[in-house]
Amino acid sequence: MSALYETKAKDGLTHLKLETAAQRLDGTAQRAAAEQWSYTHFLG
Repeated sequence: MSALYETKAKDGLTHLKLETAAQRLDGTAQRAAAEQWSYTHFLG
């Protein structure tokens, strides 16, 4: 995930008060890329 989009995603999750999701975003994005998850799988 690019740094710009990672920042936007974390900010959005924080705004929605989804702190745990914001904290886990980087690791989950790395796993999604490594395992070639679909976009909808990643969002789920």
